[in-house]
Amino acid sequence: MGIILSEVSEVDPFAGICITSIDQHGAAAGSNSKKRAIQDNGGIVCINDIIVSVDGHNCQNETFEEVMGRIIQADGKNVALTLGREEDNVIVGWPNGVCVSCRPGDSFGAVAYAAQQADIQYSCSSGSCGTCEQQIISEDGSSRFIRPCVARV
Repeated sequence: MGIILSEVSEVDPFAGICITSIDQHGAAAGSNSKKRAIQDNGGIVCINDIIVSVDGHNCQNETFEEVMGRIIQADGKNVALTLGREEDNVIVGWPNGVCVSCRPGDSFGAVAYAAQQADIQYSCSSGSCGTCEQQIISEDGSSRFIRPCVARV
């Protein structure tokens, strides 16, 4: 699958399981690149998505161990995960195919870090030098340049 899962909350083991990382060479990132190319947000797998069910079995109130047990015990080579996302979140997609579900107002720098965009160089961290400048493409296809060190989603 190319995803890494972890508990949403270290304090509450029943708070849910979320995607914390996507391997840019894995199936999830490759699938995302194809869907973004045709402007289709349906089925995009994002960092911060919550696992709602495994093979049709609701697992929202299960511990990490219980959810992983369901995934491991799945029949055959395929596992159907139903994912959920916070209602007002925005999808930010990166050239490596990794997408991040984030809240409006989140730092683009933090979102880039979560998406393993390690090739972004930083110098001043105040937006004045332009070293970190990146082109982003909106859902409508328009593009603009941002400086992730200071820009917000």
